[in-house]
Amino acid sequence: MPGVGICDRSGFKYPLEELVKQWDGAMVHRRFLDHRHPQDFVRGVADKQRLPFTRPEAADVFIAQTFTTEGGVALLTEDGQPLITEDGVLPVRPEDL
Repeated sequence: MPGVGICDRSGFKYPLEELVKQWDGAMVHRRFLDHRHPQDFVRGVADKQRLPFTRPEAADVFIAQTFTTEGGVALLTEDGQPLITEDGVLPVRPEDL
């Protein structure tokens, strides 16, 4: 009498010559054999994400300064001339402060 084995998939007894080894090592009956999916063999392709050239970030340049007055906040240019005020009144001169 030939040997008898148990199918790892179904749990039924089958003659050993009807059991085959599956890709994951399980011994299964021929009708339960699962073939490995082709996506398991796909290899990734390296993606070069480098920039063609780089340079360091430039230093910050401040073009205006803010100061508080009794009438609101005024925005001044580098030479001290007022640009705008919050309350819409004509800009004040720094000498008036």
